[in-house]
Amino acid sequence: MSAATYTIRYRSALHPDSITLVVEDASGGYHLFACRPDHCSLRPMTDEERDADDLVRLGWHPVAADAPLPFDTLRSLMTGALSAHHLPPILADPVPAPASDRDTPAH
Repeated sequence: MSAATYTIRYRSALHPDSITLVVEDASGGYHLFACRPDHCSLRPMTDEERDADDLVRLGWHPVAADAPLPFDTLRSLMTGALSAHHLPPILADPVPAPASDRDTPAH
């Protein structure tokens, strides 16, 4: 049995005591991956929560697609960022926001 993997799609700002990612699982489900120095958690997101326009408007930073990572690797990456108080290279430079549906005329 293989371990579940997650692709990082968005990140929050790095705060002294927390960082949160939006990650996508292999089946296309989105989850909030929240880390504090003492623990990390993974919570499924609703379709409304994962709307790309809303995420960007609320200050989330898109992250360039990279290889999917196991939960333990994500946890190590995030707890390392918190202890060093800087983002790892994979998250440091956000990519431009994806083209939005609001640029498409309504039908």
